[in-house]
Amino acid sequence: MWIAIIGAVAVVLVVAWVFFRVANTKKVGANEALIISGRGRYTVEDRAGHKRAIGYRIHLGGAVFVNPLWESAAVLPLDIFTVPVKTPEVLTRQGVLITAEANGQVKVRSDEYSISLAAEQFLGQGQGGITQVAHEVLEGHARAVIGTMTVEELYTDRARFAETVRAKVEPDFAQMGLGLVSFSLKDISDAQGYIQALGAPHLAKAREQAEIARAEAEREVVIKSALAKKEGDVARLVAE
Repeated sequence: MWIAIIGAVAVVLVVAWVFFRVANTKKVGANEALIISGRGRYTVEDRAGHKRAIGYRIHLGGAVFVNPLWESAAVLPLDIFTVPVKTPEVLTRQGVLITAEANGQVKVRSDEYSISLAAEQFLGQGQGGITQVAHEVLEGHARAVIGTMTVEELYTDRARFAETVRAKVEPDFAQMGLGLVSFSLKDISDAQGYIQALGAPHLAKAREQAEIARAEAEREVVIKSALAKKEGDVARLVAE
């Protein structure tokens, strides 16, 4: 009888343990990092070989058991976030007030060192916390770069503007575990008509060229009609 009781208790304990393990196994998506704190010290290392101690472990993808008795877990998103940036009016190098619109693609870097930095900055804040800080950094540097360029340079060399902003932003982002996947200038505008005035000579020239082309085409038609009439008159005279 005692053997039966002991066997039943063992079965109950095994079932309870399996249930406990299953109930506290966390599934982690491919675009997520699970930050598990509450047990032990861990070490992460950056690309330059610098190490830092952290009080949590990082799990990327798959499933992992989190013991609720002494551990807690939170998800850090690793998605790419689009961060729209629209600056207030900013003075260019020659003193023209303009507004710029740009888009940045931002994400938490995938190495454990960067993830640890991002976790300490943004854990629990979700996408909103990351995009808000990224927006402030991008806008601040975009305004600073606009102040070093002319309207003409911004209008004709957007790639240079984007690369300069990227070079300024990346060190700040790196300290927060973030990476700038891409950055592009969408549009620039001003309330004084400066940009419109820049395009006026080109528009006038295009209209002039269109008028010349139309006049030449009409002239060709007149010439061809006259030649056709002359050839017809000659043919008629020959026939007579």
